[in-house]
Amino acid sequence: MLTDTDNAAAVAEGFARKYRPRRFEDVVGQGSVVTFIANLIRRGKRRRDLLLHGSVGSGKTSLARIYGLALNCDAPQMSGSPCGGCASCLDPNRHFVEYDVPGSGGDQESIRRFLSTVTLEAPFGKVRVFFFDEAHRLDAFASDILLKRVEERNDNTVYVFATTEIERIRPALTSRLIALEVLPLGVDDAVSLLKRTADSEGIDIAPDALMMLAGLRQGYPRDLLTGLELAVDDDGGVITLDRVKEIFDIELDSLLAYLNAVAGADVEEQLRSIRLWRVSAAEKIRWIQAFLTSLYYNEILRVRLIVDAAIDSIGDAERHALIAAFERRLGTERVNFRSAWKRFLLFWQRAAEVPADDAAMNLQVALFHELVAEIAGSSAGVPSLPDQPVYDHRPVGNRLSQRSFSWLPPSLPVDADDECFTTADDVGTIINSASFLIQRYEKFFDLSVRFLPRYRGTPSVEDGTAIISDFCGGLVDLIRRGAGGGARVALMRVLEGEDASVRGYILAGLVSDQPVEISYLRQALVEWAKDYAEQYAGSYDVSVLASPSTKRAALRWHWEQVRNLCAGIDVSIVDADPRTGQPKPLHELVGLARSQLRLPQPLRISRISLSDEINAGAIAQASDYGMRPLFAFDEREWDVLASGWELHEYVERRRMIAKRKLEIRRTVLEFGQGTSLQIEAEAQLRLWWGDDPLRRARSRLGWWSR
Repeated sequence: MLTDTDNAAAVAEGFARKYRPRRFEDVVGQGSVVTFIANLIRRGKRRRDLLLHGSVGSGKTSLARIYGLALNCDAPQMSGSPCGGCASCLDPNRHFVEYDVPGSGGDQESIRRFLSTVTLEAPFGKVRVFFFDEAHRLDAFASDILLKRVEERNDNTVYVFATTEIERIRPALTSRLIALEVLPLGVDDAVSLLKRTADSEGIDIAPDALMMLAGLRQGYPRDLLTGLELAVDDDGGVITLDRVKEIFDIELDSLLAYLNAVAGADVEEQLRSIRLWRVSAAEKIRWIQAFLTSLYYNEILRVRLIVDAAIDSIGDAERHALIAAFERRLGTERVNFRSAWKRFLLFWQRAAEVPADDAAMNLQVALFHELVAEIAGSSAGVPSLPDQPVYDHRPVGNRLSQRSFSWLPPSLPVDADDECFTTADDVGTIINSASFLIQRYEKFFDLSVRFLPRYRGTPSVEDGTAIISDFCGGLVDLIRRGAGGGARVALMRVLEGEDASVRGYILAGLVSDQPVEISYLRQALVEWAKDYAEQYAGSYDVSVLASPSTKRAALRWHWEQVRNLCAGIDVSIVDADPRTGQPKPLHELVGLARSQLRLPQPLRISRISLSDEINAGAIAQASDYGMRPLFAFDEREWDVLASGWELHEYVERRRMIAKRKLEIRRTVLEFGQGTSLQIEAEAQLRLWWGDDPLRRARSRLGWWSR
């Protein structure tokens, strides 16, 4: 509860302070983080040391304060929020001690002096909460002091750290804390926050202005409220789209002029519009990416999608005119327009990966002009590319990040007309990726979805692939919104040809590197998938299956569904059976009966697609510290493929990686980061560790010991 003095100060300091959340229910768009912390209160005010990480203005301090209040509240609400009326709630700083590391010092002497001047013990029944803001500014010695405090704290003390750069926090300290990521708000949540605040203040703001403001202020609550305050008209009039553009210097005319010049093959106008565009070269590339992506989804695929709030403000007339101009330029009678547009997206995706200055930007303009000219002049048209979600749907200011997953080509290129069946390499990719899911995340697939064409030749391969790809993209977006970044979805997709159409088999599993509760997301995942499937009942028979709830049954179900993805294998493929020393059909070795096999037809697109959580890149990343994953398929250990040995390997991997990180950390402490002696010592460690997963020391015997 705020006093009159507090209210006056809040008004003077602006909307960000005035509307700072004081209950868990007031926090917008941080579902998993709020649920986790609120559950600590609901389950008996459990004391946990936390590490809140996220960008400036994302709400870390507010969450820490609410947690501190709730721990000391005399009568917390059913939701876990503080009551707001007891003595502790009326004096929020009584048991909450905040330390601003940059302002007060992050060296060991400053930390020692601070700890010597504060009361560490709280009164009986209360909890002293120590909050260290911008904790990445703590030096190594100060971190070690606090590490000891965290390790030796009593039950009436809690430590909460907040940082914008979690990678700079010492690993030893991080390992003792529960890390929770506070993410930017999505467009819907940002609009909701702005609308609620505007209504409370009696501010009249046009819907399109609200949408643009939601995107421009990067999705961080403090920036959003500050942005709304800046946009308020001094005369009390309506906040219009034009006013928001004027206040924040948003100029889209150059973007439209450039792309219209490309569509019109006007090189001189392309260079002129780029030269007059008053943003950096990198920002120009991001704007072009965002607009091309928005056009791809909204105008070409006809899927409503807000890629960026500012981009979304470009009217239908301008969008339709630009699409029509490109159609005329490319010649739709000769060119697959959708595939051509995907080449545009891939071009600018690669351009964004190269450091850009004005000279480099002019080169990109010339290269893009040549690409469009090449497509327009090609009598052979554009080779068809697999439909794939390319970009992140979440706006980050006026920037567009790459999506958290990408579809990869199969292990071997699809080139020949008779490439119908799943190959041995395909089977290895499927089984190894499913095994890696368990080794890396201790998770199984939660959902199995099958798209089977209802009629011969309908839908077409292109349309069917687009439907299945959009379904996969929707799953990712659902999890991102529901988990607030705390959980992701591992996806595996297999496509097969069938009577001039395509059938699809999808497995999805929720994964997380953080201690978030995802059981409610799993149910939401199943319900959403069933609702989505009904949209295509006229084209596809869609079945949605959920895994059992018990661990043993879920393991068995996991491998049944994985084997089903391999059922398009050619019966003539054989491999060695170690028990007999004789060749045996591969489908039998992996546990498939002849009656379970399918007879797919040729398909000239990528058959197997994996999300970033389980693809080759993820496996390579997980191989650091000499910890290359172990795969029973590669070792021809057929009898243990579905035994669940990966659950033990998950524990062994975590233990060994932590140990090896500590060993490298010791070389840094002894010789200094990046010195020649440190680099040599680390190289010796890695040489000693080796890279053979079979020879790695483990606490138990298993098939790898044979």
